[in-house]
Amino acid sequence: MTVGAGLGGRSQGPLWSGEVIGTIVICFITAVMEGFGLQSVGVAAHRIVSEYHLSPSAMGWVASASTMGLLPGAIFGGRIADFIGRKRVLLLALILCGIFTLATATAQVYQTLMLFRFFTGLGLGAALPNLIALSAEAARPGSRSRFIAMMYCGVPAGGAIASFVSILGGGVFDWRWIFYVGGFLTLAIIPFLIFFLPESAQFRMKTSAVRKQRIPAKASIADVLFHGERGLSTTLLWLALFFHMLVIYLLLNWLPLLLVDKGLSIVHAAIVQIVFNLGGVAGNLLFGLLMDKVPRTPTAIVMYCCFIVFLAPLAYVHSLVATVLLGFAIGVFALGGQMVLYAMVPVYYPTLMRGTGVGWSVGVGRIGSFAGPVLVGQALRLGFGPSAILIGAIPALTIAAFAIVALLKLPQAHE
Repeated sequence: MTVGAGLGGRSQGPLWSGEVIGTIVICFITAVMEGFGLQSVGVAAHRIVSEYHLSPSAMGWVASASTMGLLPGAIFGGRIADFIGRKRVLLLALILCGIFTLATATAQVYQTLMLFRFFTGLGLGAALPNLIALSAEAARPGSRSRFIAMMYCGVPAGGAIASFVSILGGGVFDWRWIFYVGGFLTLAIIPFLIFFLPESAQFRMKTSAVRKQRIPAKASIADVLFHGERGLSTTLLWLALFFHMLVIYLLLNWLPLLLVDKGLSIVHAAIVQIVFNLGGVAGNLLFGLLMDKVPRTPTAIVMYCCFIVFLAPLAYVHSLVATVLLGFAIGVFALGGQMVLYAMVPVYYPTLMRGTGVGWSVGVGRIGSFAGPVLVGQALRLGFGPSAILIGAIPALTIAAFAIVALLKLPQAHE
């Protein structure tokens, strides 16, 4: 069975239509800004540390400020979308994200910087579950992993753009430049969402049926997440997402600074971050295709084994060329693996519960994304070097791999 086989809806429609293309293109562009916003602190970290004279642990809290907002943003954004629609919540999320990304560029003190990044995270957190749901519900069975992959390519692409903007400054531009660019571009795409992004046809159809049947209320959150067999699938999804996202955000927020500590220049570290994200684009497309076409369990096992195999030597190499190549390979399996997890989440929840199920799953993953940067900051404070930190990520990946293999043996939702 393919990843999308359990998700009801567009089974007889064309693979590509104007509505489908419009949904994927607009969601991709939005995901670009999501990735830009998520990685902007990482690429600006070295300059922020210098300006504010921050300790490693203090910088860890700055890096995690937005991820603290991602958790409630994802949970409430997904839940509200099950009531008022994916598109409306996505629009509100982008407005919030754009305004506070611009506000970040005006921060004069450490506390204000933390506050603005938290509210940026609220917007980013509410956006992602709805991007995943819109992409999944636009596709027909057998193509959903590919559609989610095409959308999610925007996230690493946005991270690469953030690093490229940093390189354009050549170490000269103020770090605030990155946030001005991100904020203005995020607000600029909002009119395109208003006029060209359709609401999910599958969501419209289900909500219309509910109104006709006069069903008074949605299922409770506990029923959505833990009723019957969903309890085990939800637990395994949460476990995999927590540990995978812990490692992902360790890399996204700290990789440039760790590489500088290993002797690379700021520009070379940014180049590694760019190829890491380009590897993520390649990984999204590769695994999106594989998960629709080949057995999922061996694909997941190979993905995690390769992730670990390429992450371990990154802790010890010092050559720029070797670091760039390893950065690309890690991006393929790290960010590609993240897409695989996100592609799995929607198929375990029915349509009218999907926003809630995806939102909570993304939210639990965000706890891991919050924990990763903070743990790195504490490890650096205690004297651990970059090599020890990278090697220390391997047990977390092992736990995520076992959870996914177990999850793939469970049944999916029927509608």
